[in-house]
Formats: sequence, C-alpha cells, structure tokens
Amino acid sequence: MLRSLQSFRYIKKDTIIHNLDPRSKMVFVFLIASFIFISNNILTLSVILILIILLAFIAKSFTQLMRMLKGILPWIIFIFVINYFTSQSGLLLASIMSLKFATLAMVFTLFFITTSPEDFMLALNKLGLPYEYTLAFTMAMRFVPSLARDLQIIIDAQKSRGLELEKGNFIERIKKYIPILIPLIVYEIRRSFMIAEALESRAFGSSKRTFYYELKITKLDLLFIILSCIIAIILYFIESYFRLF
Repeated sequence: MLRSLQSFRYIKKDTIIHNLDPRSKMVFVFLIASFIFISNNILTLSVILILIILLAFIAKSFTQLMRMLKGILPWIIFIFVINYFTSQSGLLLASIMSLKFATLAMVFTLFFITTSPEDFMLALNKLGLPYEYTLAFTMAMRFVPSLARDLQIIIDAQKSRGLELEKGNFIERIKKYIPILIPLIVYEIRRSFMIAEALESRAFGSSKRTFYYELKITKLDLLFIILSCIIAIILYFIESYFRLF
C-alpha cells in the first residue's frame, strides 16, 4: 500500500507526454474524466482504459501506473462486490462501476506522474488561481508520496529493532503502530516548520511573485488538444451508437 502511494511521485523523463504543457494535458483529463462520469457503456470505458494504457507506455510510466492500480485493487474488488449484491443488473453494473473507478484513478494518476508540480502550479496560475492556493495544492501533491516514503523508512527502522507488526491479535497490532506514528508525526511537524522557514526566508507573500520561466503552448500541445477533442468525439459516437453491452 505504501509503495502504491509512492507511485504518485513525479519522475522526470524525456517523453512526449512529460514534455507537454500541463494545460493541454488538463484538457485531455477533463474530457476523459467527463466521459467516465457520464458513461454507463462498458465498451466506452474499455476504450478509455486501452487509451490510458497506451499513453502510459508512451510516457514510459506503465510500471508506475500498475503499481498504483495494485494499491487500489482492494477498493476495486469492494466496489464490484457491493454493486453485484445490491443491484438488479448484477454482474453488468458491478463491472461498469469498478471499471469507472479504475479508469478514473488511472487517468488522474497518469497526469500527476507525468506533470511536474512546478509546471502544474504555473499552469494553475495562468488560469487565474492565486499563487497561495496553487502553492498549497502542489505541496499537498508532493506530501502524499513523501509521507509514504517517510512512513516506510520508519517501519523498516522499527522492524530492524525487533518490532513485529504481523504478530498478535487486532488490538495488539494497533498498539504496535504507536512507535511508528509518534516519530512520523514529530518528523512531519519538523518538516512543516522547515517549509515555513524556507518560505519566510524567501519573503513569501510580501511582494508580487516572479517566475524563473514561463509556460508556452507549443505546436505539439495544440496537436495534443486537437487529438483529445477527436478522441472525445469518437467516444461520444461509441457511447451513442454502440450500446452493445
């Protein structure tokens, strides 16, 4: 589970998907996520799944995406079981709902693992959001994989000192996590103070913000936006005329 959270970490790679402007990728995510929400056609969702996997291969991030999918597999199974036993459609609705959850998680994960937090922050600023809010959001993006990494380090350190998390009943296992949570909380509090001091030393909020570089929409970004719109039209056609399931 912790390794699946670490899969959200952005890793810089020289691929077409990584080099795209975040705003062009946001258009793609918005269109695909909209179809995932409104679609109840298993054929449409299957096409979206194949498309996301193809983009993950192009971005050389397929392994990272599958690691995330492995982490949410219990939730996918839970959604499938709940819908299978509580709906009249049974297997069909259970398959659709679990597929909707999986594809939605995959498309957002693919965006975050191929988009630099700094570029995403600049893109949000370009869209008119205040810098303070975009900074908080991008720091939250970084916090999830960092927290998972710190937690894994603490667990490994405590295990090396003889802590056995797998033994004992449910109550005993919960108590054994106290030596893990306390150092984690202390470390994250110290980190928050370090971040606050770093922001203060850079005169955060005292003057108009300047940026080291500016984002620019290139021809490749325009081509990707056009392809995203074409894909949306194809998905609409499939959703409207190919209700085979």
